[in-house]
Amino acid sequence: MAAFYVENASSTYNYAQLHLARGFTNFYKGRARVPKFKRKGRSESFTLAASAARLVGSHHVRLSRIGDIKTYESMRKLYRHLARGTGRIVSVTISECRG
Repeated sequence: MAAFYVENASSTYNYAQLHLARGFTNFYKGRARVPKFKRKGRSESFTLAASAARLVGSHHVRLSRIGDIKTYESMRKLYRHLARGTGRIVSVTISECRG
């Protein structure tokens, strides 16, 4: 096992496999080209399961193992849906833009 494996949540690796499987499925059905390996630094993003994230305020999300992150867009509408019980978080994708 690699040393960095324990630093990340297990759902991160599960979602990476799901995205790769979806890429090959789209290729075999003729909807896309062959999936390519994306080297580190080009598209910095990862996906977490819903249990690893929760809203703290209208502009902050708390992620397990990372802490609070300020969001670009307001989460007020999502916050109200969660409070009423009419919505739920299924997964969270984090991407880095401009450092």
